[in-house]
Amino acid sequence: LAGTIFPDPYSGFEGGPNLILPGLASRASGLAHERLALNNLPDTGLYHACEPGELEGNLLFEDALEGAEKAEADFLVHTVVDETGRLVKVVAGEWRKSYEMGCDWLRARLRVNLQEERAWAILSAGSPVTDTTLYAAHRVLLQGATCVRDDGHVVFMAECAGGFGSPSLEKWLQTEDFDALEKGVRAKFDLGARAALALRHLSRRVKVHLVSALPAAAVQASGMIPHPNAESAWTAIAAAHPLGSAGYVVPQPGYILPFRLVKPEALAEERAY
Repeated sequence: LAGTIFPDPYSGFEGGPNLILPGLASRASGLAHERLALNNLPDTGLYHACEPGELEGNLLFEDALEGAEKAEADFLVHTVVDETGRLVKVVAGEWRKSYEMGCDWLRARLRVNLQEERAWAILSAGSPVTDTTLYAAHRVLLQGATCVRDDGHVVFMAECAGGFGSPSLEKWLQTEDFDALEKGVRAKFDLGARAALALRHLSRRVKVHLVSALPAAAVQASGMIPHPNAESAWTAIAAAHPLGSAGYVVPQPGYILPFRLVKPEALAEERAY
């Protein structure tokens, strides 16, 4: 198994067993696998443990693990790269131990501890890879928006010059009735549909101000708020919150793991350790 370990918004981390399932699986098996990220309860979006950096209790990881164990992989060599693409670590050996060691190493460096969620945040898609389409960028948005409290505001700067990147994502985002979207995605599941559901759930929790090249009408229909530039989005944020309201600026949300809220004394203990 040769690849790269990198945070994935649904399976926890890329690489490892994911190279077998869904990597080498048929389309039908791959979609059945990815569908496990949907919560089995109605109107609840994604399963709570299917998020970046999480392997324990992650149904996608557990399913991929079962597939990889049946394939009886002999060896793993994986790289870890930073936000500039520079190689910073290599893990190799017995495949599961090596993979989980790499995940632990990366998790320890990318996890950000916070004492509170705040009213607003400014996020950037962060790289040419994640800034190409909305489908590519949505993974970064999901990771970065976790630092914003419910009913807060997120400014997300992603040009998306390549458009939505998925006809399915574009189609489902234009479904104005949320119940119809939820039922439709479950009935006709694919990866674009899952991305649409995740984005709509996010836009119901917080107000997403999208600075992009996408058509304003299409962005508006998706539940997000379109802006032609950062100044326009910032004006909207300033109008919604009193001067001095605390927020976060996250320039590389693709290279962090979801923010974890901890008590101040716990932060002091971690720093001392």
